This record gives sequence, C-alpha cells and structure tokens, in this order.
Amino acid sequence: MSFGATKLLAASGGEDAYSIDQSIMLDNVDDAHLERTPSSAGNQRTWTQSCWIKITGVGDGYTGFYGFPGGSAVSYYNGLFYYTGGNIVLLDNYAAGAYSGPYVTFNTGLVDRSAWYHLLLIFDTTQSTDTNRIQVWVNGVRCTNITASAWPALNFQGSCNSTALHTINQVQDTYYGSVMFAEYHHIDGTVKAYTDFTETDSVTGQLIPKEYEGGSYGTNGFYLKFASGAIGTDSSGEGNNLTASNLANADVLLDTPTNNFSTLNSLNNGSYSTLTQGNLRVNGNSTTDSAWAYGTILLFDGSGKWYFESRVEANHESGGSYPDVGFAVPDNLTNTTTKNNSTEEAIVRQEGTVRETGSTFTEQSGMDGTSFAIGDIFCLAIDMTNKKIWMGKNGTFFNSGNPVAGSNPTFTWSAAVNIVPATHNYAASQQTLNFGQNGTFCGAITAGGNADANGIGDFKYIPSGYKSICSSNLSTPTIKKSTEHFNQILYTGNDTDDRTLTGVGFQPDWVWIKTRDTTNYHMLFDSVRGISRDLHTNNNHVETVASDPNNSLVAFTSDGFTVDDSAGYSDLNSSSHNYVAWNWRAGGASPSKTYAVKVVSDSGNKYRFDDYGSSAVTLNLQEGGTYTFDQSDSSNATHPLRFSTTSDGSHGGGSEYTTGVTTNGTPGSSGAYTTITVAASAPTLYYYCTAHSGMGGQVNTNSTFGATNLDGSSLSIVSENTTSGFSVVSYTGTGANATVGHELGVAPSVIILKNRDTDDNWRVYSRNDATDYLALNATIASTDDNTTWNDTAPTSSVFTIGTDTNTNRSGDDFVAYCFAEVEGFSKFGTYTGNGSANGPYILTSFQPAWIMTKIASTTVSGGGDWTMRDVKRDIDNPSTQALYANLYNAESTTSLHYDILSNGFKAKSTGNDINQNAQTFFYMAFAEFPFKYANAR
Repeated sequence: MSFGATKLLAASGGEDAYSIDQSIMLDNVDDAHLERTPSSAGNQRTWTQSCWIKITGVGDGYTGFYGFPGGSAVSYYNGLFYYTGGNIVLLDNYAAGAYSGPYVTFNTGLVDRSAWYHLLLIFDTTQSTDTNRIQVWVNGVRCTNITASAWPALNFQGSCNSTALHTINQVQDTYYGSVMFAEYHHIDGTVKAYTDFTETDSVTGQLIPKEYEGGSYGTNGFYLKFASGAIGTDSSGEGNNLTASNLANADVLLDTPTNNFSTLNSLNNGSYSTLTQGNLRVNGNSTTDSAWAYGTILLFDGSGKWYFESRVEANHESGGSYPDVGFAVPDNLTNTTTKNNSTEEAIVRQEGTVRETGSTFTEQSGMDGTSFAIGDIFCLAIDMTNKKIWMGKNGTFFNSGNPVAGSNPTFTWSAAVNIVPATHNYAASQQTLNFGQNGTFCGAITAGGNADANGIGDFKYIPSGYKSICSSNLSTPTIKKSTEHFNQILYTGNDTDDRTLTGVGFQPDWVWIKTRDTTNYHMLFDSVRGISRDLHTNNNHVETVASDPNNSLVAFTSDGFTVDDSAGYSDLNSSSHNYVAWNWRAGGASPSKTYAVKVVSDSGNKYRFDDYGSSAVTLNLQEGGTYTFDQSDSSNATHPLRFSTTSDGSHGGGSEYTTGVTTNGTPGSSGAYTTITVAASAPTLYYYCTAHSGMGGQVNTNSTFGATNLDGSSLSIVSENTTSGFSVVSYTGTGANATVGHELGVAPSVIILKNRDTDDNWRVYSRNDATDYLALNATIASTDDNTTWNDTAPTSSVFTIGTDTNTNRSGDDFVAYCFAEVEGFSKFGTYTGNGSANGPYILTSFQPAWIMTKIASTTVSGGGDWTMRDVKRDIDNPSTQALYANLYNAESTTSLHYDILSNGFKAKSTGNDINQNAQTFFYMAFAEFPFKYANAR
C-alpha cells in the first residue's frame, strides 16, 4: 500500500489527474485532534488554509480548523475557524460568553455526509474592504450568506500563527468534531485562491484536487498528507510537524476525495442509532426499538459483484441477539424506527437467523443456528447482475455458499431492484463496518491486507472477483457531464429586443421559463411546436401563439435561446425582473433516423415504412436532420426510392432532387439505402420510385424539430435524446384508444402531456401506476381513470392513450414530454412521508440539480402544490426557494425544506406538501453530477 498524493491516469478523462491516497479520521468520541505550538510567531494578519473534509457527525458537533483554540471557559475561542451545525465561524477573543474581538458566522449549509467538500479559508486583514478580510469558499464558491459579523479592523493581528497552542479538530479544550480530513495546507503569510489547490475536470465538470505548486508555505505553514506512521508529518519542507493526540495508524483511511467509500449515513438512520468512527461504527441506544442505518452508495441492478464486512463489537445488553447487517431496497424504506422498516430486506442476525422480507426471521438451511460472538466478522457478498446474496462468518459462507462460483446463495431475487447496505442494532449492541477503507475495523484488529478485484481496499476476507463499495468501482456513467443534457440559467430582464441568453451549454429543445420576483405565468417552449408558441403549467389554457412573433421566445440558439421584450403574463424579459430558465436537450439540430422500407401491394405497389399500417404516408423530416431509408428488404427489388420536388417525381413531369442525397447498393439487397440530409429551407419534397409511378408520398421539410415516428397506431413527430432518456412528442388525437411512438427505446417512467388546442388539463403519467394520472396544473391527488392511459403501461416504443379528451380529443393537437430513467442522470419515483423534521432520504445516486415533488396519495386542503427546487436558486442547504408548477406566484422562501445532497435529497420539514406522514409523494429529479464524481453539497 502506498501513501501520499500521486499522479495517476484519471478514470474520467484519461488525462493525468491528482490522486489522494488516504485521509485521517478524527472522532469526537476519542477527543481526536492534532496540535502544535509554534516556536516563533508567523504572519498573524494574513494566512490561507485549504483542505478536503468529509463531515460524519450531525447536529451541533464542533470541527475545528487549524488555529489557536482557546482553553478554559474564561478564554473560549481565539483565532480559530470552526464548523458547527451547518455554519463556519471565526472568532477571535470570545471569552466568558462575550465577544471582545472580531467574529463572522458563515451559513455554509454543510450538511452532506456522503462525500467530500473542498474548503478554502482566508484571513487577510490587510484588505481595504472589511468584508474581504475573512473569506470562506466551499467547492470553489465563495460563501456570502453571513448571519452575524464584527469584521476585523484594517491590519488587525489575529491569534492564528502566534506562539500559543494550535490545534486541528479541537475547539476550546473540550469540544471535538467528527470529521475526516485530507490534503491539509496551511499557508502562512499569503492569500491563495481555490484554484491553487483544485481544478475543474474537463470531462465531468466537477471540482477535483490538484497538486499545490504555489510556492512557500511561510514560517508556520505546513502540508499534511496524513500518511500511516506519519500522521502529523509536514510534507511542505518547512518541518512544522503536528503531534497526533488520540490518533493512531488505524485512523488513516483509504476514503478520499478521489475515491469516496461508502459509510453509514448519519442523515439516513434511525433516532435510536448512534454512529461514530467516521460513520463506520453503529450502536443501538434503545431497549425497545431497533437502530437502523443505511449506506451512502446505492448498488444498481446489473452492476456487478460487491462485498463488505462487519465486526461484532458488543451484544444486545439483555441477550445474544443483534446486531443485524445486510441489504435493503431503499425505494421501499419508510424511515420508521421499528424493526420492520423495509418491506424488502435481506438481513443476517447475530444469532445466525436471517430475515428476507418483513419482520419474520427464519433459520436458513445450512446455517445450523450459527451465532456470532464479539470479534466475529459478518461477510456480505452480493451479485447484482445475477441477483444473489451470500452471507457468512469469518470468511466461510453459509450453506456451503461460494460467491466465486455463484453457487448456494443465501438469498436470490428476481425483480429489478437497486440495493443499499443496511444495519439494525438494538439496546447497546454494536458493530463496525468496513467497505474497504479501514481493514482494522477502527483499530480492533490487524488489517487483513486483502484488496478487491480492482486492487482497491483492505479487507479481512473477500471472495475473488468482488469489489469494495467505493466511487472508483462504480460504473462509468452514460452521462459524465449532466449539464450537456439538462441545465439551468438565471438572468435579469432588461427590456431589450432580440436578447440572446447564453450559458446553457447546448441548443435546448425544451425551455421552461418563470419569473422569480413577480406573479407571471410559467412559459414553456419546445422545438417541436416551434418558436413563439407557449404553454403554461399554472393553468389549462390552450397553446398561445404570439400575435407578434418577435414578442416571445424567438429562437433556440447553440448555447441558449433568444427572447424579446415581452410583458404581461407572457413576461420573458421585463426590466429588472429576475428569471430562471430550465433547459432540456432532445434531438437537437442534427438528428439522424433510419426508416425500414418495404414495398407492399396496396391498390398497386406502395412504399411502407417501419411496418406501419398505412402506405405512402406523409413524412415530416427536420431540416438539418439525416434520414436513411433502408431498402435491404427483398420487397424493394427493382424499386429505387428517390426524391423530387414534384409529386411522383419523373412520372409527374419532375426531376430527381439530389441535394444532400446519397445512395448505396441495389434495392432488395443487404446494405441498400437512400440517405438524405435535409437542407435548410428545403422545399416540400416527394419520395417516389424511379421505375414505377404511384408508389410514393409527400415529405414535409420542417424548420421545427422532430421527424415522423410510425411505431404507434397514431403517427407522431418526435425529437428524441436516447442518451438522456428525453423526447418531445407531437400527435393528433383520434378520440379512440391509440398508441403513440416516443422513440426512447425504453419505456418512459414519466409523461407530461397537454392538449394544445383546447382548454383541457395537463396529464402526468408515472410508472408507479398506469391506471392513474396526476394533473400538473392542479393540486388534486392521483386519480384513477381507465380512459386516460387505457390502463396500459408504456412499452419501449409507444405509450397508450385512452378516450379521455385530456389526452386524446379527436382532431386536436397534443404535445407530450417523455422521460426514461437514466442511471446517474435522472430518477423518477415515489417516497413515503414520515411527518418528521428528520424526513425521508431519497437516494438518487446523483447530486440533483432540479427536483419537482407532489403529494400524490391524498388531496391536501390549501396545499398539494407541485414544488420545484434547483441548485441555481439555492446554492446551499437548506433548499428554501420554492416555485410551484401549478401556480403563477412569485418565488417564495418556504419553511418546507429539502436538503439537496451529493447522492439524493432529504425532506427536512413536517409540512404536508413534502412530508405528510404515511402519504405517498411523486418526484422527478435531474442530476448536476453523477455520484461517482460528485463532491458533497
């Protein structure tokens, strides 16, 4: 095992990236800290600190950064940045409960417990502007949310870098944090920027560490790598070593900002559990209720083979039962404090019995009532691809199980589910888990030294071919940079004509704009319906077509969109008003599609595409798109398909149209095709057979986006992005049960649908129930109606519409926004409220950028709104700035809080709109970063 920060080949982009090999775990139970008393004073006016931090404690625990901590109750805090309950505070001379020096409190919202933050702390009293003299930067963003302050005077001399005792993780003389540190730099006498220590990964868009090459550390500066055997050694060359207090080599972990390991989650555990030792040790503290806790990394269906282990530290105080450890399905967790908190679990108990589902424990064949004593190690292996779990003791699996051979598993299952490690403890029982980051089980044993299949981690036992649960082992996401498919921008109106908004990062196909500071309609535009055509989710109105095309959204551009100086309820750019625009990418400006061509007998030979039920149909093709007509089917023999500006081509007196057209092979033979890239402003075209008349039909060449889809019983026009699982679909209602093609290739999880021609209500389909609908413009609960979706779930090619006029009014035009779930980018589902301020934790396996939620199981009097949150309007936690899809209200600061986190989001309120007890809530979420790359938020 090597220690120190090194260069390696980055998994994300293939370029040299900076890798951190280890971190240090400091725990308040141990009073763990580092300390140093400088022999001579350094610069007490100017200094910089940079570190990566993974917070494990919860609540008002203190985490001190390097500085003079104070001492007795007479001298509380002096010259020390410290973290407490979401705030970072600097106090200098706070004695006996009174301030006698400068102080600043930054509300940083550091609540995430699943990943790593980068912190930059600056003290520089030589700055002429007082608010620049103390700065806190989190993940490259300066914190400006300051709740209390008395700024230091110009050239004020603080206590840090004095000759007093300095510490890390000790506040005063009695307070210690629960935290992990990595890459700790203290620069004495110089202000440095976060870019001296970090950079933005060009592939993922995430902030990552880089090697510091910024020069001298100064008199009392240092650089701590936290290497085993040299925990406090200064690697800066200055020789300013720190002394480790209540720390040992067992506190050095492989969990780092460049390889984030799973732990238990102190935001996703029961009130009767206590987590310590970097959230690897869990203790039950109730004699009547179990203490449940869940891991921070979600294992996806089909994602391979994983392993972790847990050591029994203490028994249940009145007997030999507990602790329990295993796996659970988080979509079904109800976050109760009872033993039966999940309907889908596989748990092994200390006395050797197991629970598969519900609350019933049974002894599995081959276990022979095997019990676990203190010091024994649970072994948990799971094959997500083949849906098998093995459980064992001290390296031997029950029932002659063999995870390597795949034989004799303890459990199997069949449905596609995602799974998270889970523990239950009870009444002083205790266990310590190892996901690969600490083979000593926090100092209890000598590490086994067994790495996983990828050479990562340190286990006592691990079957060959299995992996530790860490970010490096997670599969590479299909979408590495989420902002290439969904992004949001904020802007302030200026009343100018033809104003182009940029910063989206792509040409959007669906733009949803809302004024934030005044009451105005939600304005929805898409590239399939075209510019200057808007819909409003806050009512059931028909599509509005701007009477002046220049008084609306007038263009979709390569990096955003162009708006005019519209006003009133169509407000997009009024002077001084603030706006948010959410943007999705569908097929874009240069899509491609292939049509399978056959020749059928239909009152003479006719061309038929994709086996659609009618022949010689009129096609809509997008200008800029490339369309291939595959003529390899044998029925095409002697029937070359070509294009003309004249109906029936040369048979109608016209000539062949060749702009952008290529051909290959002989029709009726393998590899034969005709391809056309539709030119800008191309005329209406006709497809025809060069050898026979009367076989073809019309081609509308559209400046709007999308192309004809023939998968359903009704024709549709679709612009699709199969990578991100999003398509915009336009179709015409028939009034009879029908199917509509969506082009995603997988069944959509959510469909948002609106009649464009009649004041009908919005309809929302959720995969959770094909018999029900939600109304996007209303507060009603999910409604059972067999005429909406014909009680039929979508397939990989079509969705079904019934006879309901809201989805299928005869002759009316409709638009549908279809979403399929993409791992690491989007997630759609439900959660169950618990009516507690410690609300449910929804694991998405990505850091959400945008979330919309709606109570679905009941109608709430005076509530039930569609709540919309995003990370641009709320740059830190809690997320309190709410807009509502069904209301035209201005943005409001609400007490109905969510925390948006690196791997999901968590309800932090008892409010009925987000967390009514025992009620079901629908949600949609899109990523800012996949969890594999996400920093803590």
